[in-house]
Amino acid sequence: MARSILFHARSAGRGVMLAGTAGLLAMAVPAQAESLADAITFAYDTNPDLLSQRAQMRALNERYVQARGQLGFTLDATASMEVQHAVVDSTSARNVYKAETGTETLSLSQPIYSGGRARAQIQSALASVFVAYQNLRTEQNRILNEVVTAYVDVQRDQQIVAINEDNVKLLEGQIEETRAKLAVRESTLTDRDQGFARIAAARAQLVFSRAQLENSRSRYTAVVGRAPAALAEAPPLPKVAASETDAFALAEQSSPTLLAAEFQERASRAGVLLARAARMPSVSLRGDIYRGPLVAYDESLKNNNESVRVVVNMPLYSSGVVSSRIREAKARNDLDLNQTEAARRQVLLSVSQAWQQASASTEAVDLYNQQVTAQEGAYKGNKLEQRFGLRSTIEALNAAQELNNARVNRAQAVHDAYAGESALLAAAGKLDPTVFGVPVADDLAPDIKKLNSRNIIPWAPLIQALDSIGQPSVFDK
Repeated sequence: MARSILFHARSAGRGVMLAGTAGLLAMAVPAQAESLADAITFAYDTNPDLLSQRAQMRALNERYVQARGQLGFTLDATASMEVQHAVVDSTSARNVYKAETGTETLSLSQPIYSGGRARAQIQSALASVFVAYQNLRTEQNRILNEVVTAYVDVQRDQQIVAINEDNVKLLEGQIEETRAKLAVRESTLTDRDQGFARIAAARAQLVFSRAQLENSRSRYTAVVGRAPAALAEAPPLPKVAASETDAFALAEQSSPTLLAAEFQERASRAGVLLARAARMPSVSLRGDIYRGPLVAYDESLKNNNESVRVVVNMPLYSSGVVSSRIREAKARNDLDLNQTEAARRQVLLSVSQAWQQASASTEAVDLYNQQVTAQEGAYKGNKLEQRFGLRSTIEALNAAQELNNARVNRAQAVHDAYAGESALLAAAGKLDPTVFGVPVADDLAPDIKKLNSRNIIPWAPLIQALDSIGQPSVFDK
């Protein structure tokens, strides 16, 4: 779609050219012009919003590592030294007493069964990792789409400024012709005043278009991180789908906004399991080694003690706190279920709007090409017929204005078609740097094996299997 848009925009309207309008939509740029890929690369590497989202992703990765750490053992060592100094005064003398005592303790604790608490926390943390990754993709889609839009905004406004500059030059020529005719009484003051009115309006239009160009350049600087240089022609974008229905189906599978909502629902579902697990017993294995005196401050008798015990804890009554937490978790899960449906509807709306914009603008480009070609012929005919007195000055001015409007509308349609295709890619979750030929390493994509390697617990599968007894997985459909 984008390739045909750019081709038609470049090839249309070559029959009749006014001063400076050649190559209107394929403006000449230096050999070292900045490409859209250059802008994408710079924004991808430096945009603070995207960098912040990556930091958030790394932080949530550690939440999973921390949750999984509950499957392993904890080992604590404690050492203490106490010194007692006492002074006892009597009527006959002062007695000073000093004593020292020290103890060392080494304690090991290994959870065996947590009633599903550990498994639920691990599942919640893992779902949160996937939520963060999809949020990162959402932010990446948004920023890249803003870069694309800012890029074509600048190009569009540069073209419109050039069109309006040509229109001013054309009208200035018309004014000179009118003055020459007025000098030999072949024109009237009315003709002259009509020309003055049109050129004043054209100059005002040029002022506004230059201001809009500066606004677009500022927007580009804010999004990309540097001011735009000479911009190369934007490359064609890949076709998202053959039909709007196919685009809907693709978005439901790959939209990061929808996937983030789905994983958030799974995280809150794990929260329900965690709340229910508070009613379950827990079992752990504890071992202690103690070294110290049998009697404080008496180092002659040592107490060297080693113990191993199984600790079973069974909650009996919580004054309704556990039941309340379960109801709260269920309500939050209901909220996320509704948010998932809301996200799905919003994604489909975004896809539909982008599809309609791209489709309508693409069709409009062809129609505006036809209009520009026709208006160039009409303007040329009006000028020729005006020389023979068959057309009035106002008719020639009207033809010039209609030609200018057609060219501006065509530039806007080319912009809207490309921006619409970019928005469609973003809505479908397919707008990433590789689309523009920018190779990037997706090193933040969730890698469970890599995360598990950060705390190696050989017996973790066994403990997790015990903890999953009677508890479903939130990742099962």
